[in-house]
Amino acid sequence: MPTRNEKIENTIADINDAIGAALISNFPEALTGDVSPTAQAVLDAASKALVNDWVDANVPVKEKKTVEILLHDIEYEYDVASHVMDDGDMEHIAYSISQGFREGQLTADTCCGVMYGWWNIKK
Repeated sequence: MPTRNEKIENTIADINDAIGAALISNFPEALTGDVSPTAQAVLDAASKALVNDWVDANVPVKEKKTVEILLHDIEYEYDVASHVMDDGDMEHIAYSISQGFREGQLTADTCCGVMYGWWNIKK
């Protein structure tokens, strides 16, 4: 299975191929298929920015982080990697641990709706 970065690079290559195919299809009278190095650099930068922006906005990234709560190392992750645990989440986990739970779901209200996550006591 390709890594996230490999998927991004493959997508950028697919974009370049699709643009080349569209140029050839729409301009069959062209004598060559050359693109200037400057135009190619601009296209590569724009494609990379577009793909990275789209992936960041639409593809959940699960990145585990660790925080200490009640002398336990708590491992947690959210659907969006950039979200950082707040005091409310820590209080929720502390209460859950005091009730005997070793793992549980997290929810966070954001400007774009509800974001979900998961926590567990690290072993």
